[in-house]
Amino acid sequence: MTSIFSDLIEEMVEVFMDDFSVYGASFSLCEKVMTLQMKKERRLIKKLREVSMRAMRMYQWRRLSQKKRRMSS
Repeated sequence: MTSIFSDLIEEMVEVFMDDFSVYGASFSLCEKVMTLQMKKERRLIKKLREVSMRAMRMYQWRRLSQKKRRMSS
């Protein structure tokens, strides 16, 4: 979990399991940091979904190929 926030750790973010605190000189700065972090997490989630979809398609393709080989033997 801390790897997601690694660039902010010790600078302005504290992470405690499923909870985190953001602190800074002003509320607007904290809000900006949170907005940037949420965008980063959304990109990460999107990439993870794409990778899992590719993995699922590859798994299905392999299973289908194995079935075809068994049927042709």
